[in-house]
Amino acid sequence: MSEVVYRSEMALLGMLLEQRGLSVDNVFVTLPPSEWSSAHILIAEVLQGMNDAGEEINLLTVMQKLTETGMLNRIGGAPKLYELVRHSYDYGHDRLLEFLVANATRRKLNEIGHRAQLMAQDPEIEPETIRQRMTEDLGQVGVYNGEVTTLGWPGETTDPEPNFVIPALLAEDDRVMITGYEGGGKTVLCRQLVAAVVVGRHPFLFSEFEPQPALHVDLENPQYLSDNAYRGIRNRLMAENVHVPDLLHRLSPRVFSVFEERDVAWLLRAVRKVQPKLIAIGPLKNMVGGNDLNEERVAVKVCDLLNRIRAETGAALVVEAHASWESRKTDWRPRGSSALVGWPEFGFGMKPLSVTTPRAAELVSWRGSRVDNRYWPQFLAEGTVWPWVEDPRLER
Repeated sequence: MSEVVYRSEMALLGMLLEQRGLSVDNVFVTLPPSEWSSAHILIAEVLQGMNDAGEEINLLTVMQKLTETGMLNRIGGAPKLYELVRHSYDYGHDRLLEFLVANATRRKLNEIGHRAQLMAQDPEIEPETIRQRMTEDLGQVGVYNGEVTTLGWPGETTDPEPNFVIPALLAEDDRVMITGYEGGGKTVLCRQLVAAVVVGRHPFLFSEFEPQPALHVDLENPQYLSDNAYRGIRNRLMAENVHVPDLLHRLSPRVFSVFEERDVAWLLRAVRKVQPKLIAIGPLKNMVGGNDLNEERVAVKVCDLLNRIRAETGAALVVEAHASWESRKTDWRPRGSSALVGWPEFGFGMKPLSVTTPRAAELVSWRGSRVDNRYWPQFLAEGTVWPWVEDPRLER
């Protein structure tokens, strides 16, 4: 770290302690503590924490906070704070923040370039993986553009309807998680939603809409089972004189892990090639390469990939997962970390009402919906054209 950067950070921290015309919010939004040098990151984190908690920030309150938390000696004691204040009078703050943000940006770009160079020297890493990693990393590099702009109250004009993939059921960017136990029909429902998009027929109302491409990434069943299932759906639809366009795309990899860069690059290539409007994928337990979904880092890794796919395609996502082991009759949340529970807009558990033919199930909502005016049936029964049909007679 250069001397000018070191002194600039000291001056900026001193200005915050002296309350010299700087917005604490703006400083830490544009230059988060993680982007400060190791010499000052601890002080920056304390100031941000105090600001988030609504505490007053000045020399005395910060010194008191550092003393209470046992961190005063770690940052160099009271003399360090006085030194920060003294340096604050050596600079004007008009370009100081911009200079430090630009320096942090250059540092991150240098790190990205160095990492790409090392990856390029490894013959085991595919070029597509390197390109995707660089694209992802570069997307995290912000550019300083002054104060943060926020939105106020919206206008009186009513917002337009979302771009529905399935009318009144699923829109672009929607995230749905369907949970259940083995053999409960969750994969069957995923296939039905995919097929509905491909042929342009509502999966429960059978009304018509514009057919669109859809992708099913089946991480559990061998291809021949998937072939048989989709062949059956196609034949039943054709028997009803429904046109079946060539918009269905399927993947059935034997193994997949979000922790393997090759697997992730392979899936992203497929998604970019197909540009589906709906993607069904799962079950979650087969996305992590044997890692434990109860670990938050594992669950977050899965959610990050799904969010990345969603951001690149705008597709609606339908994710299949196994229900929690606790309380098999009442707890339909996904098995794993609580991070999975908060991810989707819609979460439904398939509660079996009958395991014999004809089968029946209840769609139990296990999270409050973030979106209104969507029609998901509560009760399902085995159908003749679609595998699952709504059956209000099952209501008890």
